Amino acid sequence: MFPTLFTIGGFTLHTYGLMLLLAFAATLAWTWREARSKGLEAKLLFPGVAFALFLGAVLGGRLAAVPHNWDLFVEQPWSLLVGWRGDQSSLGAAGLSVILAGGYMIWKRQPLLMWLDAFAPGCALGAAILRVGCFSAGCCYGCTCHLPWAVTFTHPDSLAPLHLPLHPTQIYSIQGGLISFGILLAMKKRFRVPGRLMGLFFCLYAVYRFIIDFYRLDHAPILGPLSMIQIGLAVFFLAGVFLLLRPGKGEQAAQDTSGTPPE
Repeated sequence: MFPTLFTIGGFTLHTYGLMLLLAFAATLAWTWREARSKGLEAKLLFPGVAFALFLGAVLGGRLAAVPHNWDLFVEQPWSLLVGWRGDQSSLGAAGLSVILAGGYMIWKRQPLLMWLDAFAPGCALGAAILRVGCFSAGCCYGCTCHLPWAVTFTHPDSLAPLHLPLHPTQIYSIQGGLISFGILLAMKKRFRVPGRLMGLFFCLYAVYRFIIDFYRLDHAPILGPLSMIQIGLAVFFLAGVFLLLRPGKGEQAAQDTSGTPPE
């Protein structure tokens, strides 16, 4: 794998950093397309939402990674603000990004649930692209295995253990993201109630990440066999179920009418 693409003078371009930017750009580009098709004010994506997402991704990803890299952050606190080499929590990045971008949309008095649906496919695509960076950097690595598709990291700058056959959990996540992207595109016209497409993304992401985490070597269990990330994913899943089952205005009115006794 290639953690570093090139170094010129004092500037080093890490593969993870490049893929992070590409994932960010792909998410925004696809969301722009979805927003315009839904009649939303796509111009709000730049710079307001873009800045909120970027800030949430960097700070959320690094803050959530602190428990897994405590020694590093104690020795080098400034590394909390540097996310170009990997060692980030995608769940923390997603969570804080949703909070900041959602808050911005509420401040702008935008239909939040419709915007969430506009973001859903792009988020799945961006998640898949970002894992290419993880694979290059060697972060988010799997436990040892002896399967035909096991991967071995040999680059001295890799964050993964070297010269050991490991589960390619990054590739599993790439596949999960791309499959989720396809499902969301297939289902987006079937959902009439705003928020359900994002609810489906939350559920899909939580399920495939929850399963993959059992094969991750860099996440220690804290509650039985479950890691901290898996507990957070359970919250993501419940949020997705809530959005999926939340009745729309028409459905709510029908329920209220059917539940009203005749006079």
